[in-house]
Amino acid sequence: MKKHHVVLTVLAIALSACASIPPAVFVDMSLSTAGPEKHVVTVERGSTMGADHAPLHVYVDEKLVAKLYGNQAINLYLPSGRYRIGVAMNGVGIFGHGEHGPDRAITVDVSASSNPILMASPIGGVMPIWKIEKSN
Repeated sequence: MKKHHVVLTVLAIALSACASIPPAVFVDMSLSTAGPEKHVVTVERGSTMGADHAPLHVYVDEKLVAKLYGNQAINLYLPSGRYRIGVAMNGVGIFGHGEHGPDRAITVDVSASSNPILMASPIGGVMPIWKIEKSN
């Protein structure tokens, strides 16, 4: 009977953790709204077993601009130009020593004729290093 209660307790905790994933957050609100001279760049994050509740930090030119959680996407509105867009789990880097910038970044050209969609995914490990690449 005790095993039954343990299994139900573990299942309840797992389900409550899945239900408590916060929404994506803009750190730099200036990138959250469209404008006449701005163009959209979408950053998507898939699900990572056991880590969906941990924020994936999104950077533009080494500046923290947003946080994504499991299975979320965010639209960044940027003026035309070339940008380095990067990601890092929790913003603490490989060894957990404070804010450090992205683990990986990609250069994208943003213009009226380009609407890049970027996908962030883990390379591996318990606290994985993330990669970011174009998905379109």
